[in-house]
Amino acid sequence: YDIAARLAVPIIAQILAQKDDEPQLYNLNIPLAALERPAEVRVVPMSIEPWGESFEKRSDPRGRAYYWATGKSPIPPSDAGTDLAELRAGHITLTPLDFDMTRRDKIAAMRRWTLGGETAKPTATHPLPKGVTA
Repeated sequence: YDIAARLAVPIIAQILAQKDDEPQLYNLNIPLAALERPAEVRVVPMSIEPWGESFEKRSDPRGRAYYWATGKSPIPPSDAGTDLAELRAGHITLTPLDFDMTRRDKIAAMRRWTLGGETAKPTATHPLPKGVTA
């Protein structure tokens, strides 16, 4: 982690120097290849490539089973220009993200579900979004 931290510090310093008043979330990835040879920093969008169900069943020292995500995509990479493609190429990636990933178009329908024996209803603290009716 020491090498990755040394690579991350100047990138984080640049982010802090360039930030504006609006809060911003970033995803910074440093691939193993960047620890062994110089790597460019690429500002790219996040991949939405599905990773599927790639897990290995393992046992801990006490014999208890657990499942380890293999990190292997079952789908051939098809997302050139994204973080995953650039990481595969050995580049450091930086992606600006949104805080709110809420699917507001799904809220009204989901509030009609029966959850825990009661129908979910809008409340004063969690009203329906503007323009959405129950």
